[in-house]
Amino acid sequence: IDSGPYAVPTAYTGGAGALVTLRGSDYRAPSDLAGRAVCVAQGSPYAHPVTETLGAQVRSYSSSIRAVAAFMAGECQALAEDAPVVARLMGLPEWRFYRRLDAGLLPDNASPQIVIRQDDSRSAAWLDRAVRHWK
Repeated sequence: IDSGPYAVPTAYTGGAGALVTLRGSDYRAPSDLAGRAVCVAQGSPYAHPVTETLGAQVRSYSSSIRAVAAFMAGECQALAEDAPVVARLMGLPEWRFYRRLDAGLLPDNASPQIVIRQDDSRSAAWLDRAVRHWK
């Protein structure tokens, strides 16, 4: 049994990311996160920029929901996620204890963001076309 994952070389990101920290923390600028833990979802297009640009340590979780939960549980000093997702979260009453950092976090479109279980060039090509159509 073929048990990937196999990367589909297509970038489906299109916008910018955002960083969130606890409102009362000492983290006022993205540079303050150097050496600190930042929660991201597995395959996040922000993982590479967080490590390379900010010098932070990425903690990867199996999904965005798990990354958010880990951040809220205090496992990381910040959360890196798509800006529209962060905007929605920040509109919730329970997120009044958090604040967004002005980061201008751009996604890493060089890394594949979609994986499939089997090495299947036809499926990979279909996914690439679907993503390009979606964008």
